[in-house]
Amino acid sequence: DPSAREDILLLDSVHRGRRTEDDAEVQVASEVSSRVHLDDVDRAYRRASALSEVTGSLVVACVVGASIDERAEQEAEAAGMVIVLPSDWSRRDPS
Repeated sequence: DPSAREDILLLDSVHRGRRTEDDAEVQVASEVSSRVHLDDVDRAYRRASALSEVTGSLVVACVVGASIDERAEQEAEAAGMVIVLPSDWSRRDPS
């Protein structure tokens, strides 16, 4: 589906890694916004699903932002998405 492929190309970031609980290879498809709204959650989920369908790989949808609306957080959690907020970030000592 050309529209799904085009939508995938609009993802803000895609990373590959391994899931800690079972060492399965996964891709993390992320949408980044200063404040995460419900439309960001919907977009991230839709694009992650399209990526999984096109590649046949396990894809985790993720939203990243400085804050998240309550409804968006509820929907993301219900969908099993990853939510990354500044409170999740840790500072590293550059030395």
